[in-house]
Amino acid sequence: KGHIADIRDFGKLKFLIVRQDGNLIQIVLKKEVVDDELLEKVKDLTKESVVEISGEKVESPKAPNGFEIIPKSIEIISKSD
Repeated sequence: KGHIADIRDFGKLKFLIVRQDGNLIQIVLKKEVVDDELLEKVKDLTKESVVEISGEKVESPKAPNGFEIIPKSIEIISKSD
């Protein structure tokens, strides 16, 4: 559970950077990998929105803290304007 610090959208690939307890966690949504429902759910997310995400932790040297999350579920707790 955390706040959206940044969003990078490359069409079929979307990165959400979530701030949780002072740490940054990279969430990766790739069209062929995650459900279309998840992509639809996050398409209008804004920075500072609060989300709860569960998924698979995968090593990634380019990601903050050396890992990223491939989401299985995303709950939008509060959407920021």
